[in-house]
Amino acid sequence: MGMKMLCYGVSGNAFMDYFQMGESTTRRCVSNLTKGIVCCCALANQYLQKPTKSDARNIVAMHERVHKIPGMMGSLDITKVHWKNCPTAWKGQFQGREKVASIGLEAMVDNNLWFWHAAFGFPGTLNDINVWERSSLYESMIDGAHDELDFEFLVDGEVFDKLIYLVDGIYPPLTRFLSSESDPHTKLAYSFAQDQEAHRKDVEQGFCVLKLKFLALMHPIHLHRKDDIYDMVLASILMHNMMISWEKRYKGDIGCLALVMIDGTDVPVQHKFDPKFCSHKFQSNGLKYEVGVCIQSGNIVWVNRPFRGGENDLNIARQAVIGALEEGEMVEADGGYAGEEFYIKLPKDAKTEEHRHQNGDKISP
Repeated sequence: MGMKMLCYGVSGNAFMDYFQMGESTTRRCVSNLTKGIVCCCALANQYLQKPTKSDARNIVAMHERVHKIPGMMGSLDITKVHWKNCPTAWKGQFQGREKVASIGLEAMVDNNLWFWHAAFGFPGTLNDINVWERSSLYESMIDGAHDELDFEFLVDGEVFDKLIYLVDGIYPPLTRFLSSESDPHTKLAYSFAQDQEAHRKDVEQGFCVLKLKFLALMHPIHLHRKDDIYDMVLASILMHNMMISWEKRYKGDIGCLALVMIDGTDVPVQHKFDPKFCSHKFQSNGLKYEVGVCIQSGNIVWVNRPFRGGENDLNIARQAVIGALEEGEMVEADGGYAGEEFYIKLPKDAKTEEHRHQNGDKISP
């Protein structure tokens, strides 16, 4: 019952006739479930852990492959959840510009949508700067704990030793923050602003995926106690990290060369028609995600950020998943991925790039 309310985001009355449970009992189910998940040390230590120096090196290497930004640790931003049953005496503190009571969640997300940092419980009246000044990540930078993750890397031949985070313009100008140009006047500044804003979308995509998985975070939360909402949000982040873990592709491995099967899936979007976003699957605007599934376990271990609906599957694979493979490792895919046979295992009847050249077939650049 608790998982149904967490995933569907409905009130306890929605399942009253089926489960024969009152609304207060269903709320207790949610609270007990989420508190049990968060208090489980085995799960929390693995899926809510702080990054180690080894993790930091792997994250930076992945972002350098995907985003071409050396030293990038992740993207930092804030989202808010609506607290429907906020006590009247607290509404002045929790009711911000959204005109409803809300609680802030600050998070740092990498390109794989893994939440490496999550701080929840900030009143809705606080803006990003106020939340940042109360953040545990800020405290780690002040007391020197964050310096343990730093290592030297090269940027255009110059050595740097401070890992950076992509943020929006409201954050203070710290050495660890890389923000966009608010008013670019040159082509170089305009290009930098475009790239920074595009690569910063990882954290926004992470918030979107988290709320779509657990609709209780998207809809007004009916719980009364703030501590119960805290457990709900952290439990949702923990389960989200459990669902998407690239290392889980080794589960059930029996020595196969290819551990993961990848493919693209399209999602329709309501927007003015644009040929670049046109998906061939439903002949209208759409966004494309690249999804990888472990062949042995069936778990989703890879989700690559949304691309334009007209983007070619092979081009998407070249941007991220191929760079994430270990030496000698391959992934399985359909014939649409012909052209990278060294990394992608195709069906026996699929045309290779050489055959497609000979037959005059169109090949994506």
